[in-house]
Amino acid sequence: MQHTSLEGLLEDKLKSEILGIYIQGSRLWGCAVKNSDFDLLVIVKSDIPKGSTHMGTQYDVTYSGERVFLDRLRNNCLYEVCAAASPEEFIIKRYVKMPTDLSEILNRKYLRKYLEDETAKIHALGEKFASKNDVRKHAKLYTHAYHLLFLAHQFSTTGSINNFSGDLKTLRGVLTLLPESWEAPNWEKAGTMYKSMEATALSSL
Repeated sequence: MQHTSLEGLLEDKLKSEILGIYIQGSRLWGCAVKNSDFDLLVIVKSDIPKGSTHMGTQYDVTYSGERVFLDRLRNNCLYEVCAAASPEEFIIKRYVKMPTDLSEILNRKYLRKYLEDETAKIHALGEKFASKNDVRKHAKLYTHAYHLLFLAHQFSTTGSINNFSGDLKTLRGVLTLLPESWEAPNWEKAGTMYKSMEATALSSL
């Protein structure tokens, strides 16, 4: 992968503080298309909250202070877990304190809490997009939701993440992780609709 323009795009004030850079999003999940941007997680020394900085059409950078990153990793937040599990080709700069055995940080209570928080946001956004008849964002949202659930199920059952793309068959197992506020019949329907939603999301990226 080529990232020749990345160095010139990162914020000057943070360049000297960069501890790690990881590719995330659709490229890591295997659902990127030709014009998909690079979603990057950049870990820095500074004690800053996690926040995004958009950089044109090629890069979407999320900066995270080291302390915040490690706290979120311990709390089983999936983006941070995915960074720890990333194959070499998705690591631009390896964070030297990154754990190598993810099973040591697996905490199903924390993982469930993370899922409950994330799915609450997803439901709220889904209702918003549906009310506006925004098919593109609605499809991307639920493709994203499926991947989060698939990754959470894999992490919960194996203590690691070795497959970032997934398939429909895993949704049956994923249903066991859903918070009680989610009704299984809705997700059975989502399972049958997933292929068409995925196609819509990919075509709009």
